[in-house]
Amino acid sequence: MTVCVCGRIEQLAVPVADVRAAGGSLFLTLHVEDVDRLREVVGDLRERYGEVRVQSLASAGGDGPGGDLVTVRRGRLTDRQREALETAVEMGYFEYPREANASEVAEAMGIGPSTLIEHLTAAQRKVLGDVVARPE
Repeated sequence: MTVCVCGRIEQLAVPVADVRAAGGSLFLTLHVEDVDRLREVVGDLRERYGEVRVQSLASAGGDGPGGDLVTVRRGRLTDRQREALETAVEMGYFEYPREANASEVAEAMGIGPSTLIEHLTAAQRKVLGDVVARPE
């Protein structure tokens, strides 16, 4: 028997603050103790239901290890920018030393290297703008 996502979240003992559906997607606002717990919950949901995306994170503050968290607004990325970042990360483009170069990542996406660099540059500008609190 398949348990609906809300039932599964209840089984995982994660408090749900809000639930809404829009455009064929289900949006949940959850409260978790820390990033490790969030990873566990997202991993569990991905195994059971497929695609799961974290759209934003917020912190209640505190002086602990996560006390300097910032909100990164991933919704500002285009689908192609998100795909470029995800593919580059998965292939090790941002590792040191690099596990894949721009040509390899671009080939995996079916685009040219210069187009990949355009997507990555735009995405990084948006994400890093949030991290350093600067407008894009």
